[in-house]
Formats: sequence, structure tokens, C-alpha cells
Amino acid sequence: MTDFDEILGAFEEALELERELGTRTVECDRALLVPMRPAPPPAPRAPEAGAQPNRAGVAAPAKPVVPAPPAAPARPGARVDFAFIPLEMPAGAAADLLEKMVAAMGYAMSAVTVVAAGTAVKAPPAARVYVVLGSDAFRVFAPGQRAALGLWTEVAGVHTVVTYSPARILSYFGNDAEGLRKAKLQIWADLKSALARVGKKPPAPKR
Repeated sequence: MTDFDEILGAFEEALELERELGTRTVECDRALLVPMRPAPPPAPRAPEAGAQPNRAGVAAPAKPVVPAPPAAPARPGARVDFAFIPLEMPAGAAADLLEKMVAAMGYAMSAVTVVAAGTAVKAPPAARVYVVLGSDAFRVFAPGQRAALGLWTEVAGVHTVVTYSPARILSYFGNDAEGLRKAKLQIWADLKSALARVGKKPPAPKR
């Protein structure tokens, strides 16, 4: 006998006693006292598009898609302090030497512009100072103008200095260590002059 049957029997005995005593006249149908079955769980809803099931296997509501903010536009033609203008884009040892020159000035290569003379004459780069690497590059970049190594002039209204080409001195002084040293000293003097044009000094050498 289950607990429910015992409770039901005790309930019927109590009703019978009350009828005998004349205190209650309510009739009870045993069939009405069967335990109620729990209501069936609701049928699972079909997951919405984009919904991901959770750990219980029930699809969670899809999260609203928030559009990403628009990317900030790049700054076209940003002006740099220095634009280096070789006859041709340096490569190999010449590129390494140019990078060392720029680093000695206290700049990263990403902070300066390097553009070949043939391209620069068609679209002069936006810079405060032009450093032209070699007289051949200057003739292409500024046709009809004259300049000498280490002396200042202007091209398209921009202060311009001509110094040795890294590719040229490496080729010309390849077996002449003293000549190469003197050429590098000339380049360094011109670069310090270029720094002075923008109100800067070379950084202190690292110890």
C-alpha cells in the first residue's frame, strides 16, 4: 500500500465518522482523489537562426549582431621630416647603410620616406627636408637645377641637400677603407645639417 492509499483511507474514515456524528454531509468520490499527474513539459521551440544551444541542450536566443565601428581612415600624404631620394631604390648593403644613417639621426625607417628620383620628380613627397643621395639622383629629381654636395638649395619649395649615395660609395670605395671612412664622415656632416634644419640634434651615442 502506498502512502497515498493510506492517506486516502484515513480521509475516508474521517468522513465516515463525521457522517455518523452528523457534523458533515459531504460525500467524497474516491475516483476524484487520484493523484494529479504533472502537466507535460512544453515542447521545445525550434531554435532561431543563429542561436547556439546551451549546456542543457536548449537553444539560447540569438544575440543581436552589433555592427563594428568604421575603421579610421588612413592619413594620406602625411608630412614627414625627411624624404631620402636615391637614383634607384637601394638594396642589399646600400639599403643597410641607409638604415644605419637614418638610425644615427634618431629615426626609424618607418618615420621617413624613401622614394626613387624618377618617381619623386612626378610626385614630390611631403617632407620638410629632401636629402638627395648623389648628384645623378639630383639631376633626375630637379632637372635644370644645379647643386653641390653638402650645399643647400630648394626643390619645389622644400629645403634640399645633396650628399653621397650609399650605393655609390660602397661600390667606389669597396677596397679603400680610408676613402670609405671619409665619405661616411661627409654623409654624417650633411645629415647633421639636415637635422639642424628641422631644429633637432642627433641623439647621444649609446655607451
